[in-house]
Amino acid sequence: MKILVVDDSQIMRNILKNILREKKVKDGEILEAPDGREAFDLLEKNCIDLLLLDWNMPELNGIELVQILRDREKYKDLPIIMVTAEAAKYNVVEAIKAGVTDYITKPITGVTILKKLDKFFK
Repeated sequence: MKILVVDDSQIMRNILKNILREKKVKDGEILEAPDGREAFDLLEKNCIDLLLLDWNMPELNGIELVQILRDREKYKDLPIIMVTAEAAKYNVVEAIKAGVTDYITKPITGVTILKKLDKFFK
C-alpha cells in the first residue's frame, strides 16, 4: 500500500508518518508533499492507495486538490482523509461535498488516526 501524506508542516508530516509506521507501513511506501501542487505531481507519477491531506497549504490547498482529483476518473475512488485544524461544521460539510472519504480534526492522536486507517488496511 502506498500512502501520500500532504501537509505544509514538516512536523505534522513526521507525526503522520510515525503513526503509519505503527501500522507497519514501510518508509518506501510513504510519500510526502508540502502542498497540493507537489502532491498532484506525485499522484500523477505514482500509484497511490491512500491520501492523507491537510486543508490549509500554499500553492494549492487541500479542498482545491480534492476537487481536481474528483473531477478525474482515475482518482474518483482514491480514499482521501482530510487531516486539518478546520473543525467548524461547515468545513466538514464542504470537505465531504468536495469528495473526501473521511475527516479528522487536529490536534490528532495516534489512536484517532489508527482507528480511521483500520478500514483501509483490511
